[in-house]
Amino acid sequence: MLRDVSARRTLGGGTVLDPFAAPRRRAIPARLAELAALERATPEEALAGLLDATRSGVDLERFARVMNLTPERALQAREAAKAVVLGKEPAVAVSRPFLEALQSKILQSLRAFHAENPQAPAMAYAALHAAAAPALSAASLQAVLREMAARGAILVANDTARLAGHDETSNPADQATWDKVRAELARAGAVAPTIAELAAAIGAKDAALRDFLHRKAKGGEVVKVGTDRFYLRATMDQFAQAARAVAGAAANGFLTPAQFRDATGTTRAIAIPVLEALDRMGVTQRVGDNRRVKP
Repeated sequence: MLRDVSARRTLGGGTVLDPFAAPRRRAIPARLAELAALERATPEEALAGLLDATRSGVDLERFARVMNLTPERALQAREAAKAVVLGKEPAVAVSRPFLEALQSKILQSLRAFHAENPQAPAMAYAALHAAAAPALSAASLQAVLREMAARGAILVANDTARLAGHDETSNPADQATWDKVRAELARAGAVAPTIAELAAAIGAKDAALRDFLHRKAKGGEVVKVGTDRFYLRATMDQFAQAARAVAGAAANGFLTPAQFRDATGTTRAIAIPVLEALDRMGVTQRVGDNRRVKP
């Protein structure tokens, strides 16, 4: 109610649709759609209208306060409106069609990025945010990316994302280099050459080959051992089998670096970094100076 200064006469009245309206000015069409949704008869209808109108999602805590809902009533409204919740703090709701369109846009943006940057390993979150969902909060977008990664649609790491099948080394020049590297590493077996030795063997520059091998390591085709060697994944599997065999034959179930060195035909300078790599891969675990094989 609006009354005069004496509080004796009522001048007008109305319904407060949004007691927590932002002080800054907002786009009129979007704001009108939001207010129209809040004017609906029930919380379920209001939330459904907001989900249809928003491009940034609905803050569920704010919605519950606006509608003066208990947690139980808010949950009922959310379920009735078939809202999909992104994240936890803050919990943001979107509609199922909105989420499906967003996921499609994310995949489209990643395809476009990989096509324009074939040798880049992944797309930064910030760039993907701007391309796919600029109105959505960064936290909500990350929740969507985590869900897509969990079902294998994309890969995420270190604030970057890429398509699951993307290989930044899949181009003719890199393929030719990979053919040479793979053949040389397969021939070397358990005693892999250093990067300088490998570069000399295939006629490549050290720096370029180092970058290439690091990119291949991200894809899992080679494994970095120590500071200056890379092994094929198949060779690392053979090392793992040797570690299991040695530990399995030992009365205490442990293997020593010397035993591993003798079993693989390497040197101590190679055996130790290989065991450290197996530790990182979760095959072995260091206990004092020895290792045990994880089940």
